[in-house]
Amino acid sequence: MNKVSGRDGPQPAATPDRRAAARRHLRDLDGGLNRLWQLGRNLIVGWCPRREGIDLLVIPQYMLPELTGEISGLLSGSHAMARDQLMTVAAMFRVKPISLALPFTPGPKGLGTKAIDSVVRRYSVTKSDYRAALLFDIVSFSLYTPLEQVTLLNSLAYSINVAHRQAIANKLRIDLGRSTTGDGFYVWNRDDGISADVNLFYLMMLILADNALAQIKGNPRTAPVLRTCFHIGSHYEYYQAEGLNPAISGYIVGDLTIELARMIGKALDGQVLFGNFDRPNDETAGRGGGGTPVPTPVFVKRAQDQLDRLADITLSSEEISAIKVYLTGERVERGVYNIKKYSVVDKHGLRRDVFNAKVNIFRGNSDTLYLGLENKELERFDAEEGQYRQTGERAH
Repeated sequence: MNKVSGRDGPQPAATPDRRAAARRHLRDLDGGLNRLWQLGRNLIVGWCPRREGIDLLVIPQYMLPELTGEISGLLSGSHAMARDQLMTVAAMFRVKPISLALPFTPGPKGLGTKAIDSVVRRYSVTKSDYRAALLFDIVSFSLYTPLEQVTLLNSLAYSINVAHRQAIANKLRIDLGRSTTGDGFYVWNRDDGISADVNLFYLMMLILADNALAQIKGNPRTAPVLRTCFHIGSHYEYYQAEGLNPAISGYIVGDLTIELARMIGKALDGQVLFGNFDRPNDETAGRGGGGTPVPTPVFVKRAQDQLDRLADITLSSEEISAIKVYLTGERVERGVYNIKKYSVVDKHGLRRDVFNAKVNIFRGNSDTLYLGLENKELERFDAEEGQYRQTGERAH
C-alpha cells in the first residue's frame, strides 16, 4: 500500500520562540497519543493531518497479526497516510479513525511529518525489510561474579557511547538503537538506507577498537572478550511499556535478530562474523529496497572505503590512524586472496552462510592491534568451508 511522503518541504528558520513552541507541541502530541495507547492495549497504525490536530488509525494490539500481506507495508517507513487511505484501512479493520485535537495544524508552522512520526513511532510497530544490526556477546559471561558482570556490561556500553560520539564528530549520522541481551547488546541504526548501514559498520569498528584498547590497558575482569556479528535483514521495532509510558529505547525482533543469535551461537571467542546477505543498493531500507543487490563482500569493501576516510579518531587517549577490515580466505598469489564462505547449522538444523573477518587497528607509533581470527585459528569453528568467487588485494 502506498503511503504519503514524509517530506515537509523547506522549514522556517528555528528561533527560540519557535523551538519552545515545537517542544510544547511535542508534549501535547505525546500526551494525546499516550491516552489512546492505554498502557499498551492499543497500537497506532497510521495518521493523517487535519486542522488543529491529526486523525489516527488505532487498533487493539491483538489485531497486529492481521497486518499481513500487502497491508503489512503500513508498518514500513513513515506512518503518515493520505486521508482516503486512512479511511480505507479503517474500514478493513472495522474501526473508525479517532480525531486528536491539538493546539496546532501539522506543517511547517506547527510540527512536520518527521517530527510527528518520531512520536507516533513509540506507540506503534515499525517494520524494516533491510537494516543492519550488530550483536556483541561477552565471552564466559556467566562465569564472572555479579559485580564483574556489571563492570563488563558497563565497559561495553561505554565503548558503544564513545564510538557513537566519534562517529558523530566525523559527521556520520547515526540514530543509535540498542537493547541488552543480558550478556551483551544488540546495536542498530534507526536511519534507513545503505548509507545508514555503512555508518553502522563504521560504528562497529570503533566499538571494537575502543574495547580492544580497554583490554590491553585493563584486565580481563574489567574489559570483555567479545564475540561479534554483523548482519542485514528484516525486523520489527517496538517499544515496551516502562511504568505508565512507552520505553525511551526500542527493541527489535524478527529474522535479523534470529540470524544474529544463531550466528553468535557458533562464533568462537574473539571471532568477528558477517552474515551472508544481498542488500539493495538504495536508500529505502524500510520500504522493500530496490536497485542492484549488494552482497556481503561488496558491502564490506564499500564500508571499508568509508572507514578509510576516518580522521581525528582518539580512543582511550590514543590516536587511531587507520582501521582495515577484510573477509578471510586463502592466498591466490602474492598479495591477492580469495574469500571463504562458511556454512553453519544451528540447533534446529537450519543452515546459514557466514564470513569470517579480521580487523587491523593501526595506532601510529604503537603496535597494531589484530582482532578476529585467522584461518589457522578456525580449527574449532563448527562450520563447513566453501568459497566465494571474488578475489582481491589485502593490506596487512
